[in-house]
Amino acid sequence: MPSVIRGDDNFDSASAGASASYVDNTGGQDVDGTSFATITGWSNDHQYTGFSRSAGVVTIAAAGTYRVRACITVGGSTGNYRWTAEAQFLKNGSTEVGKMRGGYIRATSGSTSTNVTIEKTMVLAASDTVEVQLKRISTTSGNATTTSGYSQFEFQRLK
Repeated sequence: MPSVIRGDDNFDSASAGASASYVDNTGGQDVDGTSFATITGWSNDHQYTGFSRSAGVVTIAAAGTYRVRACITVGGSTGNYRWTAEAQFLKNGSTEVGKMRGGYIRATSGSTSTNVTIEKTMVLAASDTVEVQLKRISTTSGNATTTSGYSQFEFQRLK
């Protein structure tokens, strides 16, 4: 995919190929609730001009079509625990723009971690925000938390 690199070696956010990637280096965020929780532990893996991040919310500087992907790694060890999740992208704090269900922890059988991945192509305006949220949909509660260093939140401008 073509991209434009400026003189300062940053991608031009107005060009296809501009991207940002965040990693959860914090971990430990409780995702066992049955209400959506915004994943907040993101730190910059790489962030080019045109993206900013605060408290789990990413702001887009340039209007365009973006591929947005999040892969959240979750662990839990409560006995007889069965955990499955629903993930969603939220645009501008209120509009759900993509949902999926998946992931499975069965702690008693030794399966104490899982990944939940969601991906969506979105048309975004300048100053739009995007966040990824997770909640438990299984009936058994326990101690599911995000795992430090294994979750990613990625943006790529397509056009």
